[in-house]
Amino acid sequence: MRREELYLADLIDNARAVRGYLDGVTRERWDAEDILRDAVLYRMLLLGEIASALPDELRDRYPDVAWRQIRAFRNLAVHKYFGVDWAVVWKIAEEEPPLGETGAGDYRRGVSRTGPELRAGT
Repeated sequence: MRREELYLADLIDNARAVRGYLDGVTRERWDAEDILRDAVLYRMLLLGEIASALPDELRDRYPDVAWRQIRAFRNLAVHKYFGVDWAVVWKIAEEEPPLGETGAGDYRRGVSRTGPELRAGT
């Protein structure tokens, strides 16, 4: 099993990637660019998978994070016929950043108190 620090680093990396992909992106550009939509969807699905793999004890340390919603994202975005509701993906990605604006810093501080320093990309 992976260490908590690696799970958290993956969460941070994927959340930052989503924010970076969407920086300055309009809804019109979102609707027009398949690669952009696919990249955001992929990262958000990864966030759900990572959140599902976290031990309950770790999720309990961060009660302000909407863990259940992060894990349930796939069910909201992907329908029973494997179609993607891009409007839902846009709304969630743009309006509800998965870890919040300061989430990465909070995770870094939390992990450094309990273990090795967390570095993105490790």
